[in-house]
Amino acid sequence: SPDYPPFESLNASGEVEGFEVDLLNAVMEIFNEQNGTNYTIELKQMDFSTIISALQANQIDMGMSGFTYSPDRDCIFATPHLVSKQVIVTREDTGINGPEDLPGKKVAAGTGTTGAEALGEVIGAENVLYPGDYTVMFQSLAAGQLDAVVADEAVGDNYVAEFGLKKCEESLVDEEMSFIIKTGNTDGIIEKDFFGRVSTPW
Repeated sequence: SPDYPPFESLNASGEVEGFEVDLLNAVMEIFNEQNGTNYTIELKQMDFSTIISALQANQIDMGMSGFTYSPDRDCIFATPHLVSKQVIVTREDTGINGPEDLPGKKVAAGTGTTGAEALGEVIGAENVLYPGDYTVMFQSLAAGQLDAVVADEAVGDNYVAEFGLKKCEESLVDEEMSFIIKTGNTDGIIEKDFFGRVSTPW
């Protein structure tokens, strides 16, 4: 889901790039060297909310787009590659300085994200807004159509710098990022040292 820089975004040529793309390429290179294989990577773009269903339908072999553990995600989680947290990004004029200021405000998060889940616990799930991908959400925030957006900290920092926004210090939830594969996947590439976590609480 290439609306999530610095993890995934589109470059000027329309190609997906970012930290997780570089990391996966590096892992695959090491794996091929150690196992004498020649696996290659084909990246497919899709909305974040559809990645797990595509994984379970065998339309893709692996998912990556800032995935963090949730018991609702029926998949296998790789050993985490990044510690992260869900943060509130807002404008200076909203009066929002932390989670306690969110009720009654127009706040958005990505469909199916742990940020949306955490936000729903603060303002009620029925009040969480999903106006589009994160680029659209942050543009709407900068334009005054939203009061805040909840996202992973690195993503929030990226849009804070781009649009002159403000990040609240208190996080909604601390978490770790992983690549994911389908539960029951027995492909030879799946190594226990890399894909060792299942969809149960840590």
